[in-house]
Amino acid sequence: MSRKSKPLIIIATGGTGGHVFPAQSLAEEMVARGWRVKVWMDHRVKALARNFPPESQCDLIPSQPFSQKSLLAKIGVALILSWSLLIVLGKILGDRPTRLVGFGSYATFTPLLGGMLLGIPSIIHEQNGNMGIVNRLFSKRVKVVASGSHSPQFPSGTNWVFTGNPIRKEILSNLGHAYEFPSDQKINVLIIGGSQGARIFDQIIPDAISGLPGELLQRLSIHQQVREENLSDVESIYQGLGVDYEIKPFYGNIPELMTKSQLIIARSGASSIAEIMAMGLPSILVPFAAASNDEQTINSKSLEKAGAAIVLGENILKPELMSEAIVSILGNPEKARQMAATSKSLGVADAAKRLGDLVDNPKDGAKN
Repeated sequence: MSRKSKPLIIIATGGTGGHVFPAQSLAEEMVARGWRVKVWMDHRVKALARNFPPESQCDLIPSQPFSQKSLLAKIGVALILSWSLLIVLGKILGDRPTRLVGFGSYATFTPLLGGMLLGIPSIIHEQNGNMGIVNRLFSKRVKVVASGSHSPQFPSGTNWVFTGNPIRKEILSNLGHAYEFPSDQKINVLIIGGSQGARIFDQIIPDAISGLPGELLQRLSIHQQVREENLSDVESIYQGLGVDYEIKPFYGNIPELMTKSQLIIARSGASSIAEIMAMGLPSILVPFAAASNDEQTINSKSLEKAGAAIVLGENILKPELMSEAIVSILGNPEKARQMAATSKSLGVADAAKRLGDLVDNPKDGAKN
């Protein structure tokens, strides 16, 4: 079969890793199924293009957020989006896809609009329990919405199917690892704040670690993502405590670190939670308070309700509360093991396959 005769899927994504990582997983799945794959993304995530399968073709599509205040800025957005739509229409007409799948963020607006105008069967994947602006705009205009949440709060009349959130192959390749809580060895704690790090983690967590009981403190081995400008301050605290630590602005081996960790402290983006559950880890989750629809709080509640995570609101976060949460898990190995087992039971390891099946055969789902 010639390359051109293979079915083509266009995957539109952008914004943050939370939108890009599940798109990467679907690209890997569809390449394995023999599809041609084109990925359209915006400039903010172009560095992540290297993680997509080499068989896929990644292109940058102009995009701009809608929320501009001045009239001049609004005019600029309209011009950029018009130009972007012309590019999208030209690309679709030049190589007509069989399917188009959008993963949210304003970078997917013109791809979804172009697909709708040219009659391309399209699918939206919504990672969170409630929709972002672009996905909401197109939710009733696509064939089906694939939901990462069991109980989404979608607009009335939305046709949706639960698939879960696709997980990167780097995570999937480590799923055979069983959770272990060592009796006398180091206890590994992984602290990550998203692609740019979390300033509040840099401020709160070192002080929280300082407040831990001495016996627990001596056993800790900390791997913390720290923003570049805060590295020296965080390092001085950990050096003063004499605790084992490694701090970096970015970790390229997160899956490997997760397999060795007894606790993860993280934000509660949909992709992060999907990976935490797949790996079967106890977690302390701090939802990002500035998230536009408070989706991170909604994401975290299912884990908290099931007993797989402790959720601490950013607006009430203090070192003492974080210390208490850490002690409640790491000071009770049996509780840690139970949280890990519960977390694992909530994971959906085959979400990429489910989404791939939906691409192969879009179907009616549940009407919300």
